[in-house]
Amino acid sequence: MTQPSATVVHGFAVVSVVFRPLLATLRRCSINATLCRFPSVGVPLQRMVDEVADDLSDRPPHGIVAHSLGCIATLLAVDRVGWAGPIVLLAPPAALLPSTKLIPSALRWPFGPLLDHRTLMASSGAPETPPGCRVLSVAGRYDCVVPASRTKSENFEEHVTVPCTHNGLLFSERVARLAADWLTTADVAAPPARMAA
Repeated sequence: MTQPSATVVHGFAVVSVVFRPLLATLRRCSINATLCRFPSVGVPLQRMVDEVADDLSDRPPHGIVAHSLGCIATLLAVDRVGWAGPIVLLAPPAALLPSTKLIPSALRWPFGPLLDHRTLMASSGAPETPPGCRVLSVAGRYDCVVPASRTKSENFEEHVTVPCTHNGLLFSERVARLAADWLTTADVAAPPARMAA
């Protein structure tokens, strides 16, 4: 029997090294986890969505774990390519973030993705859960970047708050094990992850 695979999607302005603890714990939980890498500073949010969509098309995983702005890019990419399966969103900015109101629109560099998120939330709100996906949202109680109150959405099946900061979610073994459990048990009644024909 092969191990389930997971694509881990980073958010805005994050270096890949901070994902090592999360990836290592997922692997210890018998999940073949890989990081989807793409530029995330100064580019439009759509570029992040395109990169995630390309990765999902090239290497369709069993499940996805996304962090911060990568959660929004993931939901939009999944919907676009027709992927289905379990998704774990760590600190998803599912509502307008008050801190982004302070960023002048002229500062596309480096804040392009955040400005696009602000526009998206103001116009259409949090993306819907794509068909065939079950979504677990995990918020950090001490997250000052994406407050727990901004992570909740009726579009997400389940919501959990843990005693972590924004990036502390990536270092928490408890969070990684929550993600692993969701990825391996959330789709018991659903078919395995697949791409639309």
